[in-house]
Amino acid sequence: LFCGYLSPYLGTYINNSAVCTVAAFILLFIITFLVVKIVQTIVSSIFGGEILGSLDRLLGFVFGAREGLCIVCVILILVKAQPWFDSSAVTSGSFYWSLLGNILSKPINSVAGIFI
Repeated sequence: LFCGYLSPYLGTYINNSAVCTVAAFILLFIITFLVVKIVQTIVSSIFGGEILGSLDRLLGFVFGAREGLCIVCVILILVKAQPWFDSSAVTSGSFYWSLLGNILSKPINSVAGIFI
């Protein structure tokens, strides 16, 4: 996504554009990973106390639940958008589909255009 911004700068050192794009992606991934690890270390040292430890667990639960919901949404979008089999048998009794079906209708239609 952002490797296109870094590729021109690496192009002065690397002649092949495909290798340049891959190198930019890897470099951005490593830098982002290191920044996230540094922030994680700082935050974990701040939340080291007993009271803040409970807040850390609560926030971990909230963000974990949100991440799980995002994964369920992606799976539902892919299952409904694919043209290879009828997914109504899978989603007809689904608790998540009954909650998220109306919300996911627009992303499903957008992704369905990719499969066709």
